Amino acid sequence: MTIPTAAAAARLPLVPLFGLLALLSLPARAQGGPGRIAVAGEFPSGYVGCLARYGLPRDLLSTDQLGDPERLATYNLVIVAGMPGQGERPFPGGPGGRRAGVDPRVPPKGDGVVAALQAVLARGGSVLLDYSQPSPLIGELLGNAGGNAWVRNFATFGIAGRSRSSFHLVGQNNPLLGEVKLTDEFPPNRMGLVPVVAGLNDVTVLAEYRAHSPLGQGLRPERGDARREGPDTGPAAPAIAWLPHGNGKILICGPGVGMGTQLMGSDYDQLTLAMVRFLTNGRAVPQLEPDMAHLGRKQSARSLGDKEGEDPPHADVPMPAAPTPADTLPDARPAGPGAAAPLPKGYSAIEPQTTVQYDLSGKLGAGSAELLLNYWNPTHMLRVVFGPKSTDVVKLNGQYTRTLASAPGRVAPGTAVLVKERWDKLTVLAGTVRLEAVIKGIHAGGAAAKGFDGEVQYQSVEEVFFADDFMRTNDKNGG
Repeated sequence: MTIPTAAAAARLPLVPLFGLLALLSLPARAQGGPGRIAVAGEFPSGYVGCLARYGLPRDLLSTDQLGDPERLATYNLVIVAGMPGQGERPFPGGPGGRRAGVDPRVPPKGDGVVAALQAVLARGGSVLLDYSQPSPLIGELLGNAGGNAWVRNFATFGIAGRSRSSFHLVGQNNPLLGEVKLTDEFPPNRMGLVPVVAGLNDVTVLAEYRAHSPLGQGLRPERGDARREGPDTGPAAPAIAWLPHGNGKILICGPGVGMGTQLMGSDYDQLTLAMVRFLTNGRAVPQLEPDMAHLGRKQSARSLGDKEGEDPPHADVPMPAAPTPADTLPDARPAGPGAAAPLPKGYSAIEPQTTVQYDLSGKLGAGSAELLLNYWNPTHMLRVVFGPKSTDVVKLNGQYTRTLASAPGRVAPGTAVLVKERWDKLTVLAGTVRLEAVIKGIHAGGAAAKGFDGEVQYQSVEEVFFADDFMRTNDKNGG
């Protein structure tokens, strides 16, 4: 190997070197892929915090980036937590105590946002439109502006009224069910808005306020022409809705979850997860379980030589309950609703009563194949369907049928399949397909199959339990 001299090195061409440095200095572009989530708008930190707590991928975008179609092309879901677009020149506050406000005659900031979001929807992506801030761009995106987005009429902002009442899910086939129950009641927000849904094509209302105040009502005059909010006197009104748009879908969130979580400390985590999972077709599966760091045993007290039954130091400070370890999971799931029923014709039983955690393995046959899990009766079970166009995990709950996870394309015959059911999660692995579904609250039942090549193997799974020093409990020496 010949080492060039300093003079020879000086004669080396500099153009390739400068070209390499230029490439290295370019900003890294985010790689596209299913389930990538962008958060933008005026109140994004509430959504960003929730996604971070559950280990979901997310990028925080500026208003300029939100208006860049090329940048948004890398995302599957765009969350707009407060649409930019308020006029930037305020009313000065006139005589008679008229308060300063926003001049709707001024073109808003956020150039290109509507076009960029429409491009996301056209290629099959989803948009979560959070009403944390009114904007004429909302009406423009939803088609309510009538060709003029800069008019005073507040209805062009996509708003029909406001509400300070609680809201809840409606509809037995609600796609948000599973993460949220029909009986769950969500606290009101100071900025709860009623979205305009009349005139929108194929719109489905998912949640309603208990009461609302139409535009121009619910405000009581006080001294100096100031206003204060009164109670809602109108009937129930839409709070959350969704509609197909282009090849994608828009979810409209009137309660202003972004503002509530960022400024008011409201807890909408489960609702946020439900909306995100619905808009990503179940692909956004939480990877973390939020919990506080704490000690569940009196280690420091015992190291000081206290005796059994004595209160440890600072006993007046309550200690948080320790999380339930995996080895203390229930031995069985609860029975399903109604009467148990035999398997449908054409299915072969794998296990009449599966354990809480187990694995299934087998090989796909020549045609479509299907697994029935936690089968209780024909209307209460989980189905894993390997179809000609997609692979789906479907939950039947008597009142509704919901797709928990889905992957496009057919899995080739002969492909090995592994299904792993744990206490609150189901994982399906088949070739390049990987599906994960949250199955909290699922009942007991058996497992069956059809369309597989040969027998499907069943293996019960038990969590590993350690009894060494760091895992000792309070009833053991050194615990």
